[in-house]
Amino acid sequence: MTPASPRTLSRTREILQDLEAVRENLLALSDDIWAGIDRQDLEAFDEGVHFMRSFVEKNSAFDRVATDLSALVQQFMSVRLEESEQTGSGDKEQNERIIAELNREEPHSIDEDFTFKRPFGFIFDGEAATGGDHLAAAVRINLQTSLHP
Repeated sequence: MTPASPRTLSRTREILQDLEAVRENLLALSDDIWAGIDRQDLEAFDEGVHFMRSFVEKNSAFDRVATDLSALVQQFMSVRLEESEQTGSGDKEQNERIIAELNREEPHSIDEDFTFKRPFGFIFDGEAATGGDHLAAAVRINLQTSLHP
């Protein structure tokens, strides 16, 4: 394959992000529809359950195809949607920069409902992390803190 132009790479990234947004919006729609079904009206409930079974079945199939398509395009075009993980562990200046970046947005609490939120990063015990696998970063930071107080 010849190298893709910056315009093509940008468009590819936008399409992949749109595909991910559609997947997330379908999940949100499913939750909204389920919440709107009258569970006190047995006929409406039966219709709702029938609809939800069909919706979940088709959405699951769509999700599998969308995941496969996204992976195929990312691999072929050498485009990655996930940002690489950055942590401030061991580098005070980098840690302060990441914390300042994270603080630009409204801070959140671990007690919040994150159902329809996509975390960008976090600060745990003074150590910051963004991008990548946040859970793995949290475990690493926690282990490092525990092992080296």
